[in-house]
Amino acid sequence: MCLPQYVRSFHTKTGYNGCFHRHLINVLFSTCSYNTCRTLPELMPVVMIYINHYLDPPLTQSSLALASLGYDVLATDTAYVCDSVLRNNIRTNLPHLHSTRVGTVQVRALDWLVSSDMWNWDDPLSITPATQSNEGPKASGVEETLRPPFDLIVSSDTLYDESLIDPLFATLQALCNQGRDTTSSLPNKPPVILIALERRDPALISTALARAPVPLVQVPTKKLKKALDRSDIQWDGADWDGVEIWRGVGRL
Repeated sequence: MCLPQYVRSFHTKTGYNGCFHRHLINVLFSTCSYNTCRTLPELMPVVMIYINHYLDPPLTQSSLALASLGYDVLATDTAYVCDSVLRNNIRTNLPHLHSTRVGTVQVRALDWLVSSDMWNWDDPLSITPATQSNEGPKASGVEETLRPPFDLIVSSDTLYDESLIDPLFATLQALCNQGRDTTSSLPNKPPVILIALERRDPALISTALARAPVPLVQVPTKKLKKALDRSDIQWDGADWDGVEIWRGVGRL
């Protein structure tokens, strides 16, 4: 699995840093796909360029770029990938960001098969730990763990196994709903959801999209091409042929 300059993650959190509106971005990646190493370098640049050009400010930068601007990023994957690849990738790349205002990037395991009522947002290594932690309050100086509510959820190359379609959407639904104030009279804006995929198995992808808890609308290919043409990535059509981005409409 390769992760050059793109951070794997799956959520986003709101806060303020002076006048700077910070967001926690969490992007969910699959590492079980048979050719994930080939797919991630294709999918993530397209997703992040789309975010950069078409999402309303301040959701306008890619993963590590978001961190370089002070955004907070929560990266999730399986426990094995977090331990063997992801943490090292983040640790290696984050110090090279050329910014005086680098946001937080945290890595934690997230198992889609674990019910959300068993999630632990205080565990620094896993949202879905094998055993519940009985640790007391964190010592002074220990970084607080990132948690809901999120503003942006990006799911990349996660539709590859029919048995995991419903667990994935249940996880997305829980991530959308947790941390939202249902009693407030103020507008409670749901997170933006982007699902990036390659249609390697057309029947499976069509089945998955039809089972989404909210309508998903495909981002027009013309719009993706326009964003790529404006970017610094010199790709022709063959480089990202088959890449699709679907955007959630409404609340999960």
